Amino acid sequence: AMNAVAGYGYLQNTPTEDDGQFVEDDTEFADSMTPLTEDMMYARIEAAWKSARQIERQMTGLRQKLASIEAALGKLDRELSPEERLASDREDRDEWSDVRRWLRELQTRCHREIKAFDIGMTSGAGGRRRLEEVFQTLIEPRIASGQLEAYRSEFDQFRKDMVSLQRAMGAALQAASQNGTQRAQRTLGKIAAKIREMRVRNREPLGATNIDRTVRKKS
Repeated sequence: AMNAVAGYGYLQNTPTEDDGQFVEDDTEFADSMTPLTEDMMYARIEAAWKSARQIERQMTGLRQKLASIEAALGKLDRELSPEERLASDREDRDEWSDVRRWLRELQTRCHREIKAFDIGMTSGAGGRRRLEEVFQTLIEPRIASGQLEAYRSEFDQFRKDMVSLQRAMGAALQAASQNGTQRAQRTLGKIAAKIREMRVRNREPLGATNIDRTVRKKS
């Protein structure tokens, strides 16, 4: 869905199926009571790695959306303008203070998930490069190894960790949209309506230069 952000257009900031909100069923990777043959081990490891790579590509898109909405939250976190303060009442101003607190918390959450993607398990520090090397040198060419069971467990855990990070990124994006930008827009929209009413009461055309009523009477 497209969500308006005051002052700089629209952001596509809600999770979509392409972002991996609909992650695949884990049934394919569930342990069975039947012992796995060597060929089955290789196949399971390969499936886990390819699944993790697909999730990683989806998270790259999520990261871009998180960065965009993080910037949007920062721009929305502002003081009310003099005209907004004049038109609003105490309840509006208290509501805006609460909204700003949410904006800051959600911005921090988005930043945390972006950082987890950038320097976490998808990076060299997270062991991804080592697993990629194991896959390319042992698993893909089907080189015999006495550590297949350990590799299977390691690759599957990596895939599970990727799913968890993907879900955390998607949840942060959804919360930033629903409790951040959309909530801020609703509050600012109410205040904007009061500004229009105030201008009408003052007989001031929309978009006109602010002129004190007493000055207009003398002219």
